[in-house]
Amino acid sequence: MNYDNELKISLWKSESTNPKAPILKGKTTINGTEYDVALWKNDSDNPKAPTLNGTLQLPQDRPQAGGQPAFKAALPQEEDWKEDIPF
Repeated sequence: MNYDNELKISLWKSESTNPKAPILKGKTTINGTEYDVALWKNDSDNPKAPTLNGTLQLPQDRPQAGGQPAFKAALPQEEDWKEDIPF
């Protein structure tokens, strides 16, 4: 039986000592896309303010095994564009 992580969130306490760092970090999957989750404690005195504020964002490009990035754009070679410049 396969475990389905769709629309589930897993969170861990952050080990950072930076006061601006999120207190909880983790992952979620939405429509088959994995997102990084970060939550910060809301120190507002407003009783109607949420206890936590958070963000979802796509993971940054991470190196694959062997130290190569998951995606690397091919840059054009100078000879491919040098002659197209009109000046």
